[in-house]
Amino acid sequence: MHASTQIVQVRESSASDLGSSAHPSPAAGRGPGAGDAAGERRSGPRRWSSCAALVASLLGLADLAGAELVAGWNFNAFNPQTDLTVAADRGSGLIDLNEVAGGLNAFAGTTVNAVTGDAAGLALSFVGQSLNGRSIYIHADVGSASQLTISFAARRTETGFADNRLELWVAGEWTTVGTFAAGSDWPVSRFDFEMPSMLGMGTATLRITLGGATTSTGNLRLDNLRVETRAVPAPGALALLGLAGLASRRRRR
Repeated sequence: MHASTQIVQVRESSASDLGSSAHPSPAAGRGPGAGDAAGERRSGPRRWSSCAALVASLLGLADLAGAELVAGWNFNAFNPQTDLTVAADRGSGLIDLNEVAGGLNAFAGTTVNAVTGDAAGLALSFVGQSLNGRSIYIHADVGSASQLTISFAARRTETGFADNRLELWVAGEWTTVGTFAAGSDWPVSRFDFEMPSMLGMGTATLRITLGGATTSTGNLRLDNLRVETRAVPAPGALALLGLAGLASRRRRR
């Protein structure tokens, strides 16, 4: 591989836990040091937990402030009989479905991972084990961004596609970003990655390769696919993090 890709986070979460925190407290499972005083043993974990919660909250605010949707698809108008390319419903992007032609359908969709206001509508659906090893190609206008997030809701049947791979085209070759299996309750797959060599690239090209279907009726649905860019936290957010750390040190004294 000629360029380095740093995978920051790969997460597949069910629809039921989307409201849970992705940042476990550093204090979890950690006790005070052996040399702490009795009072410190009682209050130490609480102080660390409070500090961790504050830092996680500030990081979350900085992350949200830096996110920009550059291409989004809800597939509500998708016609599997005629649409082998699908333009983004929001932003600038295109999905190429030519390689999976003949195995497409449009089953009921979901609002999981949808942009606010989008109806459940339809989902991009793939049917049958003949599509194992075949790919769809996603093109998105990312400008000069180097930090990207791609996320989508996915649902499959028991014999559907359970071994799927997301890759990024970098320096003339495909680089694996991560894998996902989906499930029966619309889990969200989210991939955050940093690609320094993408600066000035303009268009990002990704592909999802299907795998793991075991019958001719096994299927996978994808819905509410989003490509977002993420900026480095603003100096103000970093300053707040610094103040949080200083306050924690003063409390320990």
